[in-house]
Amino acid sequence: MNGATLLDALRQFHWLRPAWLLLLPLALLWLWRWRRGSALTLWQRLCDDALLPHALVGPQAAGRRERPWLLLALLLLVLTLAGPSWRRQPVPLYRDNSALVVLLDLSPSMLAADLPPNRLVQARLKLTELLRQRHEGQTALVVFAADAFSVVPLTEDVRTIELLLPSLTPALLPRPGSAPQRALELGLELLQQAGSERADLLLVTDEDQPQIALEMARTLRRQGHRLHVLAVGTTAGAPVPATDGGFVRQADGALLLARPDHAALQALAAAGGGRCLPLQLVSGATDLAFLQPDGVATAAQATPEQTVLWRDEGIWLLWPLTLVLLLCWRRGLLWLLPLLLWPAGAQALDWNGLWQAGDQRAARAFAAGDYATAAETFADWRWRGASLYRQQRYAEAAQVWQAAETATDWYNLANALAHSGQLAQALTAYDQALARQPDFAAARDNRQLVEQALRDQQNQQNQQNQQNQQNQQNQQNQQNQQNPADSADSADSADSADSADAADAADAAEAAEAAEAAEAAEAAEAAEAAEAAEAAEAAQEEQDWQRLRRLNDDPAVLLRRKFLHQYRHQARSGEEKAW
Repeated sequence: MNGATLLDALRQFHWLRPAWLLLLPLALLWLWRWRRGSALTLWQRLCDDALLPHALVGPQAAGRRERPWLLLALLLLVLTLAGPSWRRQPVPLYRDNSALVVLLDLSPSMLAADLPPNRLVQARLKLTELLRQRHEGQTALVVFAADAFSVVPLTEDVRTIELLLPSLTPALLPRPGSAPQRALELGLELLQQAGSERADLLLVTDEDQPQIALEMARTLRRQGHRLHVLAVGTTAGAPVPATDGGFVRQADGALLLARPDHAALQALAAAGGGRCLPLQLVSGATDLAFLQPDGVATAAQATPEQTVLWRDEGIWLLWPLTLVLLLCWRRGLLWLLPLLLWPAGAQALDWNGLWQAGDQRAARAFAAGDYATAAETFADWRWRGASLYRQQRYAEAAQVWQAAETATDWYNLANALAHSGQLAQALTAYDQALARQPDFAAARDNRQLVEQALRDQQNQQNQQNQQNQQNQQNQQNQQNQQNPADSADSADSADSADSADAADAADAAEAAEAAEAAEAAEAAEAAEAAEAAEAAEAAQEEQDWQRLRRLNDDPAVLLRRKFLHQYRHQARSGEEKAW
């Protein structure tokens, strides 16, 4: 080891488990009390310490000789347990491959109020509780009415799903109805795209005719997946709100009551190899705990990714510790038994660091709203830019997204540039996004807003320049009006020598008054112009800010357009109920 390597090791030296060092004073105290508590014989009271070893024979003398070695053994043991470290070692990452696809019913009957305030609100609260407890594995979200739509494909970022849940309403979907079989088909398609061989699907619905999905449930089971059903609604049922403010009625004019068929939903879950549970309104209920990764029989698999962990070098202290124990007494061989069982390749590390890479820890911080920590921890530049954007550090986010590659990257860069006031650059970034994805509706809408804001900004600058030019012209005209008056005064004073003093005094007074009046008028005009320019600038800034705030980042608007786009491409036909 050369000098540079040694200095680098000293700089990186630390303890993996420093709490064990607190045993050092306790070990010394125990050793001191042991020595004080040993039996004091008459010889120990009368003899000098130097003569005592020659006067005492047997176990007491041997014990005194063993104590220094025992103290050294305790010190080595504590240092070993504290885990000295100064080197890193790459280790593979393991990932839980369990998958969960949530299928949420957004048919109009979910707005029935038998579960106050309505079924949909209670279902969203239940799913939010489930997602907050789900820290491992992948999760997807599908919504359905007359057709099924993918909201979020399989991802480890459950925070995104949680943020989108409050925006999900029946009004987002192109057509009302209820087709759970299509939701199961889309869920299976997402699992096949992700390569998931065994997963759980959770159907959250108040369906009264679930028999139409029985065959699809059996298909899921044959392919190794399980279908669970969360039944929403009471057996008594409730009226379905209509769009005109009333309630949906049957053909004969009678009030329509939406009642979930719990028996048929139970049969559907049985066909899918899963469970059927009624939605519980109790907060903190554990009825869906079996859907957590710990409750799913899937093995963690190694990924191509690696992380770097600190090596526990305390293992090298076991050999001198063994020799010291042998020097203490022969019974020290019993102490070697647990030391021999010490795993030679064990790497000590904090629990979270063992199972999570840097991006995983950053993702957890991002989900918890700690965007500052996420921005510092993320190695993925896209997520780092998103963390900065969430902190409203738009200029820094734009700097990170300069490495844009996809249409979404350019769209995010454009939004950050627009919020940071770089409107012209934002237009260029929106153009790049649209060039890569011409049907990017959100980018097109935001571009129009930014283009209008830039046009208004340029118009304001032109008006301000014209106002400045007008002020300069008025000032020049005022000066030109004062010069002829001064020339006339001089001619009068030369022609009339007899009344020179009186005329000069009168002319000087008039000139002074005219100058004061001109200066006052000019000052008033300048003040009015400054106030008008300031008011116009403030109004323009407020208008620009309002436009920027209208940039299309409303999840409901984006989801509605996304579902409409998917619906037009699917172009499915069939008769579905309107509620």
